[in-house]
Amino acid sequence: TQIDCQTDLNDQKTVQVEKVLSRYEKFIETNNEKTFWEPYSDSQKKIINTFFEHAKAIRDEKQKAASENRSPDLTSLLRQWGGVKLIYRKRLNDAPSYHENHEEIVETLEQGVQFMELLSPVEFVKDSDGAVEEVKFDKLNAEFDEEKQRYSFKSSGQEKSIPAKTVIVAAGTTANIIYEEEHPGTLKLDEWGKYFKAFTAGRQNGSVSLSPAEDNEYAFFTSYNNDGKLISFFGDSHPYYYGTVVTAMASAMKGAPKICEIFSNDINSIDSSSESVKKREEIYDYFSTMLETNLRVSVRSIKKLTDRYTELTISAPLMVDRFKPGQFYKLQTYEKFAGKINGDLLTTGNVPLYGCHVDSSAGTVSFIIDHEDPSRKILAHLKSGDRIFISGPVGSPFAIPDSNTIMITAEGYNVGAVVPIVKELKDAGKKLLIFACFENSGDAVKVSELEELTDNKDQIVWCYTSGDELLRGKNEDLTCNGNLTTSMKEYVSGNLGKKKVDLNDVTYAVCMGSPAFLEEFKYLRLDSLSKYFANVRMIGSVDSPMQCMMKGVCADCLQRLVDPATGDERFVYSCSEQFQDIEHIDFENLRERLNNSSPFSKVNTQYFNLITEGKKIEAVK
Repeated sequence: TQIDCQTDLNDQKTVQVEKVLSRYEKFIETNNEKTFWEPYSDSQKKIINTFFEHAKAIRDEKQKAASENRSPDLTSLLRQWGGVKLIYRKRLNDAPSYHENHEEIVETLEQGVQFMELLSPVEFVKDSDGAVEEVKFDKLNAEFDEEKQRYSFKSSGQEKSIPAKTVIVAAGTTANIIYEEEHPGTLKLDEWGKYFKAFTAGRQNGSVSLSPAEDNEYAFFTSYNNDGKLISFFGDSHPYYYGTVVTAMASAMKGAPKICEIFSNDINSIDSSSESVKKREEIYDYFSTMLETNLRVSVRSIKKLTDRYTELTISAPLMVDRFKPGQFYKLQTYEKFAGKINGDLLTTGNVPLYGCHVDSSAGTVSFIIDHEDPSRKILAHLKSGDRIFISGPVGSPFAIPDSNTIMITAEGYNVGAVVPIVKELKDAGKKLLIFACFENSGDAVKVSELEELTDNKDQIVWCYTSGDELLRGKNEDLTCNGNLTTSMKEYVSGNLGKKKVDLNDVTYAVCMGSPAFLEEFKYLRLDSLSKYFANVRMIGSVDSPMQCMMKGVCADCLQRLVDPATGDERFVYSCSEQFQDIEHIDFENLRERLNNSSPFSKVNTQYFNLITEGKKIEAVK
């Protein structure tokens, strides 16, 4: 896996730097250079300028190679800039790929990837901007153990430092057993608690039975047996076949016949008469129609709420029934159906969005989209009937606390996400104090919905930092021209009007918004309001980087938590466990991770705005 990764890195470096330079050149054709650099910090300018230098060198080499009728020597250029190094704590000939797929290693080396062995990472060293600049390694010695007839690898006591701008760690694979963690008792684990316990399946007296496996190589069923309905498992979920794509494919090849064996009697006794064939075809047609109806995802409606926010309603029947307040979905457009502008495909990345409203009878779920980046802008230009990909719901549902009086703070489009949470809390008889915060009062969303859900015991404070006073339908609710901290101080002092909720009664608070918003909320403990929050449990929904959203696969959403009392750290997957104790969130780590792709996101946003300016955006052709 790491070999594949390093080879892709080696290849994609040239593609990415040339793309960045090309988009910059198109931008300054109609804009001045000063305008281009305005969004970037000094550290980001360094990164982009380095990309420019490398892209120009690649262009020169390609032009020179063309004039000399030879292939471009990009490998030499890449090595001048540091190249791509695959670092292994053992020797090359100890690697599984050396024995199982040595051709891949040969081709990787031919493409310029450098292999360094007997090095174990000790420390990642950061520069002044929080980005990695070098990695320190412990140099190892390979010592042969005559008794065990194998090599062991021990520290030599020496250290080696290697400069690095990007570090990708191959940490090994273990089974993704998160389903059992979320639904305890559904699937049995092995004696070590690391894998699903493997079973073989067979028929006895006409019914399907499971037996614990004696040999995991030929066992492909979990412990689940619901009246003959079984769950099979393969690849990285399997204790025998985990680890590589090759073994995953082998598990499918060996497992498929085991599944067929269960149905062998049914298959052998099939009635081939024309009447039976016709009946089976009718059953199949019904089944396929049912799948098409329930699995086909498309846009039901789209409604512009404000200049900044759009409400997108998706028809996705099977995914709606499983939604719980606080959960979110992954949305993405299909490249096959994507529209184009000047030859550029209008495709989106993976966009995580909280569910704001679910209509089970209609099979729809609604989202609020902030037009803040190209992917979300494309989603905002979908139209009724457009096909779209959606997966979920993911994340942990909001857990109703025992507290009687609860504070909710939400920022921007996250105000929409608290609507189902508020409904659930009111159904449980809770008293609520809600701070709904917007940059501009004209961008306030879900005002009437929240007003309808709350009663005369609750109070909403509508906060805004610009614009006219926010219009509201309930006079007992309040408004404040200020940020969250200012609004809370004004509320406590009574300057906003009559208070209906005493902050001294609040024992639980949930915050939904950007990392900066969550951090502002956290420091209320240290501000003049600290006496009100001394015994309040503060929970935040973390907006971390996300990619696969499959709960423990890609680790892009991995979030560091630190207990302020003990200093103990732990890591959680935010796509699975997004509600986290604000006191434990490592905000510095979160900011650094969010900034990883920030300069390139800014380039893409500038380019998208350039090619779409004054043009109709047709997200789906």
